Amino acid sequence: MIIAKIFFAIFVVLGALYWIVQLVCTLRLIASVCTVAKLPYKDLKKWLRVSVIIPARNEADTIKAAMRSRLESDYPNLEIILIDDRSTDNTPEIIEEIAQTDHRVKAIHIKELPKAWIGKLYAMQPGAEVASGAWLLFSDADVHIASGYVEASDLVL
Repeated sequence: MIIAKIFFAIFVVLGALYWIVQLVCTLRLIASVCTVAKLPYKDLKKWLRVSVIIPARNEADTIKAAMRSRLESDYPNLEIILIDDRSTDNTPEIIEEIAQTDHRVKAIHIKELPKAWIGKLYAMQPGAEVASGAWLLFSDADVHIASGYVEASDLVL
């Protein structure tokens, strides 16, 4: 019985040590990740192009307000790619309307989902293919963003 208790105690201590090592390694990895804010671009004058890729499926009720919040950005080199992912409501018409009223917005319409693809992942693919940005930002269509979200990332070259 004592041997079982000792074995159990050793097992618990080794398990705890394993997870402590995992935590330390994870925290070190997170600290070493290069974020946009850490890039050495602050003293230069060219703004990096940012492409925001937004797939939308049946988002007619929310996409206008969400896009209005994104289009408030003053970031000088912003491109927004709106992708209609086979919507059955009037999302395609709203996407076209938004694209026609703002030169920063490109509209893409997907009619069919190729075999072996998952809808949202496939919708992001053509957006990434036409994107011209140095940075790609993928986002859902119903997300509202505070003004200055791109500028706060210090994407200046």
